[in-house]
Amino acid sequence: MIIASNQHLRQQSKELIIQENGSLMIFVGIMATAIVLFVGLAIDVSRISTSHTQIQSTSEYIALGALEAYLANKEAGGTASASMAAAKSRAEEIGGFSFILGQPNTAPVTSGELHYNSNGNAGKLRVGTWEFVPAPSCLDADASTSCPCGLATPEVTGTPSSPDDWLGPCFVQVDPLAGEEVNAFEVELYTRASSPIQSMFRAVMGGKVTPENITLQGRATASRVPRMGVFAVDLSPSTRADTHVQSGIYLRQYAYKLLGPTSAEAECSHNGGPKTCACPDSGLSNPCMLTDQCLFAGFDGIQWNGILNEGPPDNRCRSDADFEIPNMGYDYVAPAECVGAGPATPVVSPAVQHVRSDYLCYIVPYTENGVALEDHYLIDTRWWNPLPADPNDYYDGPEPLTTILLGINSALTAFESRAVPGDRAGIVGFDQSALLEERVFDVVETTTPEFQDLKELTDIDLTGKTYAEIMDLRERRIERVLFPRQGSTTDLRAGLIKALSMITDEELFGIGQSFAVVFSDGLSNCTVASGDCQNDWNYINDAYNEIVAGGDSITNEYRQRRIPIHFVLIGESVAPHTLLIKNQGGDGCVTDYEVRTGAFPTLTNGWHITNGSDYAAGWQDDQENAFNNMSPSTPFYQSGWVYEIPRLTGGIWAPLRNCCTDGTGACADVQSTLETACAGGPSGDSTLPVLPNSSKFMPNTVVINSGGTLGTPGNYTDSAGRLICDPRGYSRRTQMIEYMNEIMSVNPFVLVQ
Repeated sequence: MIIASNQHLRQQSKELIIQENGSLMIFVGIMATAIVLFVGLAIDVSRISTSHTQIQSTSEYIALGALEAYLANKEAGGTASASMAAAKSRAEEIGGFSFILGQPNTAPVTSGELHYNSNGNAGKLRVGTWEFVPAPSCLDADASTSCPCGLATPEVTGTPSSPDDWLGPCFVQVDPLAGEEVNAFEVELYTRASSPIQSMFRAVMGGKVTPENITLQGRATASRVPRMGVFAVDLSPSTRADTHVQSGIYLRQYAYKLLGPTSAEAECSHNGGPKTCACPDSGLSNPCMLTDQCLFAGFDGIQWNGILNEGPPDNRCRSDADFEIPNMGYDYVAPAECVGAGPATPVVSPAVQHVRSDYLCYIVPYTENGVALEDHYLIDTRWWNPLPADPNDYYDGPEPLTTILLGINSALTAFESRAVPGDRAGIVGFDQSALLEERVFDVVETTTPEFQDLKELTDIDLTGKTYAEIMDLRERRIERVLFPRQGSTTDLRAGLIKALSMITDEELFGIGQSFAVVFSDGLSNCTVASGDCQNDWNYINDAYNEIVAGGDSITNEYRQRRIPIHFVLIGESVAPHTLLIKNQGGDGCVTDYEVRTGAFPTLTNGWHITNGSDYAAGWQDDQENAFNNMSPSTPFYQSGWVYEIPRLTGGIWAPLRNCCTDGTGACADVQSTLETACAGGPSGDSTLPVLPNSSKFMPNTVVINSGGTLGTPGNYTDSAGRLICDPRGYSRRTQMIEYMNEIMSVNPFVLVQ
């Protein structure tokens, strides 16, 4: 029995072992299947994740590409319809599948709307704007019905909402065909259930995936980013020097600062005696006359009520009512201002004919450093003084100031056309001070009435405006002191500091782009160390050291903040001579870009594509005329200093020059001629030796003067091979527009979601 029992137990154990082995095999089989399933799922999930990442990346590229294509077509003159078609085509080119171009108020994307390709992918483009900042309507009392992106709290009737309640930024669809502006594209990518990605996912997880339940999709929005521009205008006398020109030792002024009103009847007196003004060849003389009730702030503190006559075409001096204002209290202007001995003698150029009746007396109230003040000015209105019978019969105004206003206006117009919420612009005028409040036009958004005021004040196209409108605009310009003040000088550093403060006081939401445009003759002669301005070389040298040298310079402040300074150089005395030297390839002239990026080891301390010279010998003997009156061939400062400002900050170098001309004196495009001359010039290593003065020849520079390589006249360079005219043959106004177009053509756009 015991043996039988043992045998039974062994048989039972054997059966149990067999059963356990079978269970283990089943368990192992189940586990192996599970492991395979989970490994497969992990692989599939990884593939799905990778595919999702790829879809998202694709959607981002498509959003950027579609926006770029739309803007390029639109800015090239294309219609809204053609521009949208270009965007759709570019999206399909990048994605490799079809897109539906969404319009406002269209139904949500469904399977019936989409056009899938063979891989089951499709997408939708939406055109609109990205609202970076709260619209003005968000702060109105009725914001609940008109605020893009919406408000977090219910709007209380009649109570403006807080900017903190705004739910933006967000994307808002628009209709370009209805004239609405576009600055953003939104992209959505979809994969249908039969696509390889969806089929794989469905095979693993089971169940049916419909287009309406797709989880693998990409969405991206690309938008232009806001830009902020501040335009800093040098309003020293150089901004009127092209029209109110030098005459002998006397200089025409656009505006004379007066001591104040008077009703006293008195003769002009000089050195204690009366003065008459005579035309040398006419035998006639006229007594000095009062200029209404304004007194001229005269030379050496003497009060002058300035007058002086000019010769009309009939070789007779003008009447007593047509006397000209003398400069700085001098007795009279050069005798050449009167007509010669006979009727055939030509009269002087209209650019120098400014007589008493051209000037009106204005009281200009202003605030400086918090103190209310007022100045009395005689301002030359002939240059912007249309007749009531013909409002279009007028001169534009003092030059180059009027061309500067034209440039600013074109840039403001470009700002407006960008239609980017958050775009802002401002203007500051400066001379020896940038603290005159009337000359500061704060940075404002392009959608505000204040921005329209900026556009109107800088608009020089008065065609179609009434006489009253023109007069009103002139008055407002004068009240804002948008004219060069007599005797003022240039503190370029103060202008740059004020422009930077205007930029940094605003917020561009972390992704905007700021820039400054400076219009100046570059003749900065005011230093912080001294606290004043003087016409001597030490002041000029110190001023530029403060502007461009050292880590604490204002230029370095711009550089560290990545704010470019675009520099429009004006004025006859500037000598913006671009060096004509053979490039490294030997096939033409070196360019500004090559100088900035190439290997030019000797281009240091301001010796860059523009070279300078010493100040003109003897200029210290004539300090009154040391500024603004120097010949282009004898500049007394190093123009390379000015070039350093845009070079160091990444700005555009924009010298404003007369056009190059052909043999007839007409403006001509001489670019190819200059390139050929550079290529055939002396060989050299493109290094620039220090140029002590403008009469020294540079051995590796092509010198092309009258009768030289370019033939007659061929006066495109000075004796040091520096370009003194615009080689494209553009007028100054065309140059200005081209420079502004270049500055405003930078339209950065980024992914915003």
